[in-house]
Amino acid sequence: NSTLQANFSKAGKTFYFSIRTGRGKLDVFDERGETTLLPSASEIVLNLSPDDENLERGGYLISPEPESGWKYGEDEWYVNGNGIPSGQYGQYLFTYNDYSRYPDGSRFVYDFKADNPIKVTIQTGMWSNNSFSLYTHGDFRIGFSATGLSSGQQTREFSYGDRVTIYADGADYAVPGESDRWRYNYLRGFFTTRWQALDDLGEYSQTSAGSYSFTATKDITINIVFMPTIR
Repeated sequence: NSTLQANFSKAGKTFYFSIRTGRGKLDVFDERGETTLLPSASEIVLNLSPDDENLERGGYLISPEPESGWKYGEDEWYVNGNGIPSGQYGQYLFTYNDYSRYPDGSRFVYDFKADNPIKVTIQTGMWSNNSFSLYTHGDFRIGFSATGLSSGQQTREFSYGDRVTIYADGADYAVPGESDRWRYNYLRGFFTTRWQALDDLGEYSQTSAGSYSFTATKDITINIVFMPTIR
């Protein structure tokens, strides 16, 4: 990785531009994208003052350039942790308004979109006796389609940024030897493999079916947790 620092003034503010996800570099042009102001680098540091001549002319156009195997991601940068649409197909035009709006030391980061598929794995778990555990039996049905539920662990591949919805349904079945009693599986929720809640319906949930939606950004395994009960 390389960092390029440009000192345009002794006073003012410092702004950092970098790539957070993926491999590539940043190019810096004038506001029209015609003149290169700085060489390419993985991180750009701009030390600017209110009377910076490039700000007065229209600003700095920061352009992400991916290496082979990566594509442009969403048309959005993250500024101090908040998503900001660039409106420039991945390019960010840093203007005098940005200089005034953002405090000294602000960080602008960009994510490239990976070509590699993202794997989402779902598996069933159980909440019983005040604890979580994996449960591989066929009593619980899960899937990536509301009409294609089945038991057991399942994995499907998605592209970066895809919207993923997973489904779950508890199964009614007779308790062996007790024809008048049925086991009913309430849905507790959706959790990571460390049992961190993605969507927790609570231990008093009275629903047997549900779904959870998220955006695919990395490989993930999700535990879909049920609570068996007798009725």
